[in-house]
Order: sequence, then structure tokens, then C-alpha cells
Amino acid sequence: MEEFEYIRNRYSVPAEMFREVTVADRKGVITEDKGNYIGVVFYDDKKLMPLPCHPTWKVEYLETFNYKPPKPKNPRSKQRYRDYLHSDSSLTFAEWLGIK
Repeated sequence: MEEFEYIRNRYSVPAEMFREVTVADRKGVITEDKGNYIGVVFYDDKKLMPLPCHPTWKVEYLETFNYKPPKPKNPRSKQRYRDYLHSDSSLTFAEWLGIK
């Protein structure tokens, strides 16, 4: 299934990677497909982490795109944890790291 296909079909919204949106008057850019939610990086968020937003709750889909959204400066430890979260592993984080 293509990214955001479920969200577009289920909620009849134009969700796409890198589309700019406003959610409850906060401007951001879609950077992740989170299943039933869109992952939005808000421009006013210092952490610049994608937050899950319901595709229809106070969301305005803009006609603009930002193909170079701001990215967090993750230390190596945070990047490893993000890699673990995206791995869909049944292991605990410690097991995934190889810690006994």
C-alpha cells in the first residue's frame, strides 16, 4: 500500500509527504505516515519531532510543500532509539541493543 493511501481513502483528505498543514493554527509539514494519523513536524517546535495528528481534527491542508523540512539534531543515542521504534522488533530495547 502506498504511503498515506489509507488516510486519503478513509478520511477523504489530501495527505501527502511534505505537504504543509496547519493544525489548530500551528503550521507544520507532514513527514510520516503513522497509520491512522499523520506525523507533523511543527515549525514552532524546538524538538522538531513528528507528532501524531488526526487527519481531520482542526487540520487545514495547504497547497504548498516543503521538501526540506527541519530535522532534529539527534544525538546518536536518540537515533538508535528511533531506529529501534521503526524496526517493528518484538525485542525489548535492551535486547535489541544486545545488552543482557
